[in-house]
Amino acid sequence: MSKPASLTEAVLLTNEFKRKFGLWELYRSFVFIPGAASKLIGNSKSKLIGKQFIERLQLAVTEVNGCAACSYQHTQMALEQGMSNEEISSFLSGDSDFIKPEEAKAIMFAQHFADSRGFPKKATYDSIIEEYGIKEARIILSACQVMIAGNMYGIPFSAFLSRLKGKKYKGSTLFYELSMLFIGFLLLPVAIIHGFLKNLIGLPKYSILSVLIIFIFYACNKNNNDFNLIDPSISLIEMEGEGGEVKISFTYPDWKIAGIINPNGNVNINGNSYSANGSLIQENYILKLDSLGRIDALWTDKGFSITRNSYTSLEIVVKENSTGEDFNFVIMLESKNGSKEIEVNQRKSQGYTFNKIEYKLGNNDRDSLFVKQGSSYSFNLISGREFTFYPFNGIGIGKTSFFESEEKDAFVWTDPDSVSVIVPSGIWNDELYFNGEEAIYTNRSTNKESEFSKQMTTVTIPSGKSEFSVEIQYRERRVSYALYLVNNRTKKEKVINGKWIESAPTGNYTISRKSL
Repeated sequence: MSKPASLTEAVLLTNEFKRKFGLWELYRSFVFIPGAASKLIGNSKSKLIGKQFIERLQLAVTEVNGCAACSYQHTQMALEQGMSNEEISSFLSGDSDFIKPEEAKAIMFAQHFADSRGFPKKATYDSIIEEYGIKEARIILSACQVMIAGNMYGIPFSAFLSRLKGKKYKGSTLFYELSMLFIGFLLLPVAIIHGFLKNLIGLPKYSILSVLIIFIFYACNKNNNDFNLIDPSISLIEMEGEGGEVKISFTYPDWKIAGIINPNGNVNINGNSYSANGSLIQENYILKLDSLGRIDALWTDKGFSITRNSYTSLEIVVKENSTGEDFNFVIMLESKNGSKEIEVNQRKSQGYTFNKIEYKLGNNDRDSLFVKQGSSYSFNLISGREFTFYPFNGIGIGKTSFFESEEKDAFVWTDPDSVSVIVPSGIWNDELYFNGEEAIYTNRSTNKESEFSKQMTTVTIPSGKSEFSVEIQYRERRVSYALYLVNNRTKKEKVINGKWIESAPTGNYTISRKSL
């Protein structure tokens, strides 16, 4: 690793943001500093987490956020603590070569913490508690909180220092850099006090004073369009047919989703919109979102979900596209002084190839019996006689089967009637048995002739008016399945879970007679 000789040299190694933050995020990160710092100070005495472990966590956070000044400073600290140049370089480039197995989960949490802009998922943090213990988990979280606060301040500082040396960051303005540094400096003591009070009596993450300071600053600079800029970190998303997730960050919070447009015809896309707490706002209506929340447009063979968890971020999740054609949509963003578009282009999926199917007995899987009405016959005879017939003959009398699954795309990857799969032939003592019998993998009911369809029986019909009918005993078989497909492009495996259901005569029946 070639170590920069000075902070200025380190800053000049880059000329663009990897990630930008806003004042709201900066203040929130400052609020957590008192609690986080106290945990780290306590750890320096208890030594529950080693210094190098702490440094590796913070290098992982810095790598995600891309703060040049922080990278330089923590490189010096890591070298002083005995870390090698190769190890430091590995962490700052996102490689996993030097990650110790016992630290791997914590390092991944640090990366997730940074990637979520300081809003880690509860389940992810709970896994850290389970892995390391509650005290150690709090120290790990504190190391990440201190680091991201440094990154949020260090990133505009790096851009400003680079500007002074004649190398302006792409997408940056002098106003953004100075406002983050100056207002951030003013907010720091307010946030520290807020943080202490938050820990003592519990306060929300923004104080009235902080909101007032930022509001006054906005008001005083209302003629500067920077604060009304819409500056998504990504404005063009190219996605493969398998779909995926993309997170977009913004510097400023003053924008809304004005609509989602289908560029093929330039028409609005309809769907469902939800509030931040998950409550349905509108169903099957023109998609838009004025504040925090989520909007969905989901079909059987394609779809997307867009979530705004914070005022400076968007999370876009696109489903797999099985339509057979490319799927494109445009997210329309608006602010008081302008608009911006985020274009999403998804290729069509190249489909899957059938690999295998496996069965098991899951919940409520079993054989059960039921009775189904068969054929009915009416007679008006002068004298009695014998009548021979097929009891298992008639409309709907036979063996039927189908597959079902709660996964919406369970049946779009196989052409109708194109995949024949083996099916169980029996259940005995909670075990499945097979004799080579097959069925078409489809959610449509398929019919086969029953093995009893050629069976005949003879009854004696009395003279006069009479009728008789047949009631046939059926066995319904329910078995859980896992269908394994291989993606034609990535060669990765896709597993579809569901139930196979078959109804078939058992061979037992009863004849009911009635004289008229």
